[in-house]
Amino acid sequence: MDNLEILRAKHALKKAEGLKKESVNRLPGLIVSNGLLATLAFVCEEKPEREPLKIAMDAVAEYLSKRNILKDIKENNNAAKEMLHQLITKGSSLDLQQATYETLKYLAYLKRFSEKKSSSS
Repeated sequence: MDNLEILRAKHALKKAEGLKKESVNRLPGLIVSNGLLATLAFVCEEKPEREPLKIAMDAVAEYLSKRNILKDIKENNNAAKEMLHQLITKGSSLDLQQATYETLKYLAYLKRFSEKKSSSS
């Protein structure tokens, strides 16, 4: 049986493909400074420069759903929006605390596995 660290790492390894480290690096700071809900609202705002952040948070939402911290989050490009909606409408403060903790732990692996910006870009 896999422990939580292995589960986080396995999922992050799959989702990190194509993600740029620069985008993922911003998320933990945003979450710690502003909170998970405010960060999700910021990321889900439809602006092209925020799309890489949204992709990373979609991966987080899918992971939290697999862990049953969130319920019925689909693997699609609206997972972060669904996560925000669920935490606001159905979540308790304990759910938000657990989701925040797991998000930060998961993002540590997503950062490790995401791609560095190439020097030619």
